[in-house]
Amino acid sequence: MRCAIEYHPRPGQSGPALRNEFVLTPDGVFSTIVKTSSDEQAWGVTWPLLENDGAALPRFHTLGVEAVGYPGSADRESFIALDEGTRFTPEMPLRGTYGDLRPIRVTVPGKASHTFVYPSGAADPDADSVRRSFIITRDGFRSMLGRVSGTIYVGRTAAGGVGDRVDLAGTGTADATFSRTCGFLLQLRRGRVAAAETDRDVDAEIQGKKVHLLQHKPLLLPQT
Repeated sequence: MRCAIEYHPRPGQSGPALRNEFVLTPDGVFSTIVKTSSDEQAWGVTWPLLENDGAALPRFHTLGVEAVGYPGSADRESFIALDEGTRFTPEMPLRGTYGDLRPIRVTVPGKASHTFVYPSGAADPDADSVRRSFIITRDGFRSMLGRVSGTIYVGRTAAGGVGDRVDLAGTGTADATFSRTCGFLLQLRRGRVAAAETDRDVDAEIQGKKVHLLQHKPLLLPQT
């Protein structure tokens, strides 16, 4: 899903105008903040790291990554900086409605700040590997977790979006086609489509098998 928020100074106050564009995927959230005003005022992004929700959460820091997790657990909530020359300034913790938050002030040398917010578990790639694999493209991104191109997402366990076809393997050949543009969701298992659902009635061909999909009725596909 794509969405955006625009920030402007309140009437009578000064400050930069910004546009924050989000790409929400099952793997995480890709955030792009662009300064849209022409003033020379400095600006930055604040990452809210939850450090205590009744129990202290250790903070982890590596190059371009700030993360927190519970002691003894492999689960992490990571904020990954995707711009060269990013600078971090930790600030004093603040008490929020669900715990103590550590603001991390993030500034970049350019007019755009790119962040990937990545929740991960023991079976997922670590944040450093994700950062090294992450490439921002003209209409989305690609990484070891998955890729977004326009309105189409392809990941490790799911694919979907809005369109009339999807190339799951990245070979340039569609693995699933639909008789008309629709919102669709595919469940993947070892690179094969295990289930499909669309937001309207369509005829489809999925990995060589012709099927009819009814609106919001998931269809299980046989695995060979």
